[in-house]
Amino acid sequence: GGGLTNMTVVPTRHIVALSGARGSGKDTLGKILVNRYGYRRVSFGDYLRQDVCAKHNLAKVPKDERSPLPDFGGRNFKGLMLDLDVEIAIADPFRYCRKVYDEITNACTSEDRNFVITDLRKTIELKTILKMGLPVYLIRIVRPGYPEDVLRMDDLLSTMAKFHLIRNDAFPNKMVAGLREIMERELPYGYE
Repeated sequence: GGGLTNMTVVPTRHIVALSGARGSGKDTLGKILVNRYGYRRVSFGDYLRQDVCAKHNLAKVPKDERSPLPDFGGRNFKGLMLDLDVEIAIADPFRYCRKVYDEITNACTSEDRNFVITDLRKTIELKTILKMGLPVYLIRIVRPGYPEDVLRMDDLLSTMAKFHLIRNDAFPNKMVAGLREIMERELPYGYE
């Protein structure tokens, strides 16, 4: 359990949260923000993976998360992740938001840096992160032909978060150019 109490303002320059459906390009843009602009990566999914490994006594995340696991009756790691994600959403819906908040605030006490949350996919995650006082700039990646992300546009607009859309037409250079434009215009301190 545990809600959202005693949250303080985070002394950081920028927190970029990437949102989009699976396969939309979130990891691609996240790697660019880390490698080219010096952002530090934070991921809800990494925390879930750690919890799945701990719950099922797995030493590490398998290289192919969709391959059947021998000791789990043919189930794969992704299936175990989905199951645990549902359990946690019911038992402690703010668990991973608190972990992201803690990681960012702990890092900010020793250094001034920018962060990228590479997998913001649920409305509750965005609303909670904003409620915690994190200065989030959302980049929504839309890829034609892919199903809409769980974080629907109406929900996004209701949060009043500052956001920008990047269209991924399967031309990485266009997507990168869209990111570069955002970095130059909207997030100048993070721009090299």
